[in-house]
Amino acid sequence: MPRIRLNIIDPKVLVLLMLSKITLLALCLTFFYKATAAVAVDLNIVTELSPPHQLWEKNHVGGPATDKVKAFIQKTGLTANYDIYPWARAYNKALKEPDTLIYSIAKTPERANLFHWLIPVVEYKFGFVALSSNKSIDLSSIEKISKYVIAVQRNDFAHDWMLSQGFEEGKNFMICADIDCSWNLLLNNNIDLIIDSQQFIDDMLARFNKPKDTVYLVKDLPELSTTGYLAVGKNIAPEKLLKLQAAFNSVTQH
Repeated sequence: MPRIRLNIIDPKVLVLLMLSKITLLALCLTFFYKATAAVAVDLNIVTELSPPHQLWEKNHVGGPATDKVKAFIQKTGLTANYDIYPWARAYNKALKEPDTLIYSIAKTPERANLFHWLIPVVEYKFGFVALSSNKSIDLSSIEKISKYVIAVQRNDFAHDWMLSQGFEEGKNFMICADIDCSWNLLLNNNIDLIIDSQQFIDDMLARFNKPKDTVYLVKDLPELSTTGYLAVGKNIAPEKLLKLQAAFNSVTQH
């Protein structure tokens, strides 16, 4: 009968192998916990894409509105993470998730008691915007406005206004996730109108590499003029809310 040869590992080598695996595991765990600690923040701050005030640039959220919010948060001593989402998702996060702030949000009667309202961030003056090639648009009454197809962003201020006027989704207006979607529909002549703030038109045209005479402001909507705020949902930790309110008081006193 042939002899079976067993390769028995030297116990010292076995111990060294076990130690090396334990060391490797410890290093991995250390790296994991350090990485987790590095991204742990006090606040999550969400917004929507709204050039030029809220932008995604160089892998982070930027723009003048964002700069204003960051300067305010710095006064609180709290750390924060910033993200851009479609408006409806950003709104739901701020409403439901703890320690989550949102900007730039209009303080409507329906929203007034849902958030703690902090600093004003942006002033908006909205109006109907159309392609310059479509000069025959008549918006002199709600009845005439209802004859056109308009793009709005889901759950934003303009969407709420359309619903309040009795307009119907799929008939009078189409829903978009963000402002880029609305502009794409307009520029591709898939709809008649969008609702946007007059001061953003040139920036949006530059974003799409279109000349300034591509669109025009058909009609102002003074009833939609509003202030966009930084706000925080009611389920924020009390000690964090105190710091936000202290920073708010310091800003308003200067």
